[in-house]
Amino acid sequence: MTRVPQTLEHDEGMPSWERFKELANQCFGPAVRSNCLSDLARLPWHGTVQEYLECFNALVCHTPEPSPLQKDNLFVGGLPDHIRVDIELRAPQDLQTAMHLVRSFERCAAATATALQPPRQFSHLTPAEMMERHR
Repeated sequence: MTRVPQTLEHDEGMPSWERFKELANQCFGPAVRSNCLSDLARLPWHGTVQEYLECFNALVCHTPEPSPLQKDNLFVGGLPDHIRVDIELRAPQDLQTAMHLVRSFERCAAATATALQPPRQFSHLTPAEMMERHR
């Protein structure tokens, strides 16, 4: 059985079931009003484009206030500088184009990083080490 906090019992006595449900919803229920636009504007970058896209899409569907251009600006504005600048230079006309460009730049950055990895280093063996390997 759930115990009602002693302060509530002391202040109001044993609450009715309706009052108890109201208090439980206040403590544990969803926020009465949440500001999805604010959450969208402060959306942190989580390290990959896919993670950012998923979080952005989850919030934007609950944010009917912004225009398509504002959604595009909110999306691009939350990107890290090394991606955001490239996207802004291409001035995408809509959110879908911006998302496509971000995915493309991430793939390009991954390919470039792979291509720029230093070649494998070879170690020089001493004559004794070479003899050991031959055995």
